[in-house]
Amino acid sequence: MIGDFFYGLGDIFESLWTIMPSIGNIPNDISILVVSAFFIYWTVKLIQFKRNGEA
Repeated sequence: MIGDFFYGLGDIFESLWTIMPSIGNIPNDISILVVSAFFIYWTVKLIQFKRNGEA
């Protein structure tokens, strides 16, 4: 039973690695944009906290 789980997981990763080259650099770009957006959002919040005397 546990072997079937790991073989299934291996099949999923094997198919994923065959799809990845066709996707290209898009997942990296999306990750960079999301992390940058959260960083900018949190920086703006920190500035607001400091102005309100909450920091």
